[in-house]
Amino acid sequence: MRAHSQILVQLLTDIHKKSVLIGLSGGVDSAVTAYLLKTEGYDVHAVTYIMSENHKASVKDAADIASMLNIPLYIEDKQEEFKNSIEAYFIDSYIKGDTPNPCVLCNSTFKFKHLIDKADSLGISYVATGHYANIKFDEHSGCFCLYKSKNERKDQSYFLYKLNQQQLSRILFPIADMNKEEVRKIADKIGLPVKDKKESQDICFIKGMDYTDFIKEHKKGIYKESIFTDEQGNVLGKGENHIHFTPGQRRGLNKGFNKRMYVIGKNAEKNEVVLGNEEDLYSKELMISDINLICRKNLPELMHVMVKIRNSMPAVSAMIITVEDGIKVIFDEPVRAAVKGQSAVFYENDRVVGGGIIYDGL
Repeated sequence: MRAHSQILVQLLTDIHKKSVLIGLSGGVDSAVTAYLLKTEGYDVHAVTYIMSENHKASVKDAADIASMLNIPLYIEDKQEEFKNSIEAYFIDSYIKGDTPNPCVLCNSTFKFKHLIDKADSLGISYVATGHYANIKFDEHSGCFCLYKSKNERKDQSYFLYKLNQQQLSRILFPIADMNKEEVRKIADKIGLPVKDKKESQDICFIKGMDYTDFIKEHKKGIYKESIFTDEQGNVLGKGENHIHFTPGQRRGLNKGFNKRMYVIGKNAEKNEVVLGNEEDLYSKELMISDINLICRKNLPELMHVMVKIRNSMPAVSAMIITVEDGIKVIFDEPVRAAVKGQSAVFYENDRVVGGGIIYDGL
C-alpha cells in the first residue's frame, strides 16, 4: 500500500512538473509556443492580459488559438495597473527629458511577474512566451543564465536583461532559436488562424497616433514651443515642445540652417532642445545606473564586454568599470546617440551579463 502511495505521489509530482502557463498574445509566436509545448507532453494552460484598448483586438485571436489547440484560456483585464505603471513611466520619462524603453520595464515588472503569479495560483510549474532568447542553468555558478537567440535578427535578450533568478528559473522559450519562417511554417502546417498575422513594430499600447499625441492625451497640460539652442546656449530658433525630440533626430527641425543640424541634447526643465553637428552625437563614455546582473552578485573592478545601447544596433566592444554611483562604460570606439533613459546591456559572447539605464547620455 505504501509503495502504491509513493508511486501515486511521484506521478502527481511529474504531472505538476510538466505543467506550463503560456502568455498567449494572439500572435503567431505565442501560438506556436503553445503548440510545441503541448506536443512535448506539457499540460498547457494559457492566459491573455488586456493591458490597453489596443490589446482587446487580440483577445479573439487568442481565444481561437486556445480553442483549436484545446487548451484552457484565462482572460484578465490589467488595464488600470498597466496604465498606472508602464504607461505612466513612459509618459513621465519623456516629460523629464529621457527616452524610455517601456518593453524592458514591462517584461520584468509586469508581464513575467503576472505570469508567474497566475501560474502559482493554478499550481503550475512553468511559464512560457514566444520570445527569441535562451535560458540555461549553469552548474558552476548555480544560477540561470540568459543568452542571445542564435537568430541574431530576432534576438530579444536586450529586452529581458532585467529578469531575476526567480523569474528565469520558471521561464521556457520554445522558439528561442527559430527564424520567423520556421515559426510560420509550423503555424501553417497545423492550420493556425494567425499564421500570416503581421508583427507589431510599434509600442504595443500606442496605435494610430504619434507617441507625442498619446502623451498629451494622457497627461493634460500646456505643451509650449521649445527653444532651439547650440551647446553654448545661443538661441537658434523655436520648435515644438521638447517631448517631440530625441538625440540623433533631424526630423522636425525647422529649415533655415546653413548646414545639417541634429538634436544632441535636451533641457526639459527649460524646454530647450540643443542642436549641433553629427559628430557631437558620438560618445566614448557613458554612465549607467539601476543595474541588474543576471548571474553575478558583483562585477570585477574592470571587465571587457560587448555592449548594446539599442536593440537594433550591433554589440560593440567596451570596458566597464564599477564606480560608486553605477557603472562607467568606456567604448573602444565612440558610439552614436547614446540616449538618456535607454538601456545599455552587457554581453560576454552570447551570454547576457546584465545592464542598466543610461543616465548621463545625450
